[in-house]
Amino acid sequence: MEIVMLTIGGMFFLAGYGLTLRFLSSLFGEEKA
Repeated sequence: MEIVMLTIGGMFFLAGYGLTLRFLSSLFGEEKA
């Protein structure tokens, strides 16, 4: 059960990390342009 929780938590962490990077990149991209 712990492995499943860690796997789901890792997926959410990676998804949130990717969305944050995409948001920051678009934000800085708009500022530079």
